Amino acid sequence: MFTTPSRAWTRLFCCVAAAAALSACGGGGGGASDGDLEVTFSYQNADQSFPVMTAPKLTPVLQGLKGNTPHCSLRPESTLPDGVTLGEDCRLRGIATTTGVYNGWVDLSVSGHAGTASALYVFSITAPFIAPTGAGPQLTLEVGVPLDAASPTARVAQIFGYADGVPGDRHSLNLTQGSLPPGMALRLDEQGNVLLSGTPTQTSRYDLVMRYTLERSGRSFPSTLEFSVQVDAKPLALHYDGCCQAFTGVPMSFTPTTDIVVGDGQTLRFSLGGAGALPAGLQLDPATGTIFGTPQTGGRDSLVGFSVVAQVLQDGGVVAQVERFLAFWPVGVFGTYPVSSQGTTAYYDEVPNSPPYRVTYRLSAGVPFTIAPGPMYAARDGDDYRFRLIGSSAQSSVPAWLTIDPVTGVISGTRPDATGSALFMVELTLTRGGASYRVNQSWAID
Repeated sequence: MFTTPSRAWTRLFCCVAAAAALSACGGGGGGASDGDLEVTFSYQNADQSFPVMTAPKLTPVLQGLKGNTPHCSLRPESTLPDGVTLGEDCRLRGIATTTGVYNGWVDLSVSGHAGTASALYVFSITAPFIAPTGAGPQLTLEVGVPLDAASPTARVAQIFGYADGVPGDRHSLNLTQGSLPPGMALRLDEQGNVLLSGTPTQTSRYDLVMRYTLERSGRSFPSTLEFSVQVDAKPLALHYDGCCQAFTGVPMSFTPTTDIVVGDGQTLRFSLGGAGALPAGLQLDPATGTIFGTPQTGGRDSLVGFSVVAQVLQDGGVVAQVERFLAFWPVGVFGTYPVSSQGTTAYYDEVPNSPPYRVTYRLSAGVPFTIAPGPMYAARDGDDYRFRLIGSSAQSSVPAWLTIDPVTGVISGTRPDATGSALFMVELTLTRGGASYRVNQSWAID
């Protein structure tokens, strides 16, 4: 978890003054005694943040000394940066070599006088450091799409405090872990912005650590930032026009159309996705994406869902990818059974939901009926058809009062009573060109 850091160089409060009465003790070194002193002591500065490797300029404001020399000392709990000390004249001396926020109390005394005056100081020593901007620390890009350095997205980090530099500063930026996506570059501009630019050429997630280092007066002040770039495949179009209705036993072929552009050194590859599998008898050409073959099954219970994935490969990585989900429904050789049947008022309803699709007839008890199929779909000369009734998953056996002509497919019988339902399957076997194909259709008589 990364958060925008607080601005440690923001001006800090440093203006606590103390007025104290120092009583004369009958003379004293460092100046003539004029009796008691009413001393006012404080540190007041326009800016209480100072760059590292510089002298913090906290100026004491002293009033009421009447020419006497002050003697200042730090209280034990007070803090100062390394390289900085407090002089007896209440001024800070030295070069701050460490960063942080420092505070404490300074006690002022005057020789020959009793009592002290005290002042609080608070200031910070800062060095520029790297931190994420609104675009970071996680960035998502699209493969093959250029990222302009002038884009707001390209500004992935910023060096806070960069503008508070001193002459002679040297700045460097490098990666200490991970690598950039191929085709991309990282640089630090003159305003302290960390810019990512270029065109990513390979999809993946790239986790890296950036390190910014300030070199000032012979010392180095590094800071690091964890960052990630996710390069996703470009969304593309893949269409199979007319797919995917075909006929059982009839050779078929569907070739896709796509807007995928294959560049130099790239390969287009097609494969089945994780959703479903091709119906029996069909294949997928991995080079062209063509779905071809001769469906071995069919009918209203043969709806099959699957997906085809097209990928552009380069140097072992995926440059672009698209997945197309398809529903394949090989149509059986059944004809349409009529809505009315000879000698009855029978009719049927199709269940239009998910498979198995079922034809439902409602027949009167005690009335003989005959139901014949219509012309076969995609019939060819030399086709041989054989019909039979089989049990369904709900009822393992076919009622004895139902019969079917094995050659014509005519279903007939007399329903003995109006109670219960008959659930069964009509199975058709087509023999064509020496190969046999089987198709089932679900039925119900209520």
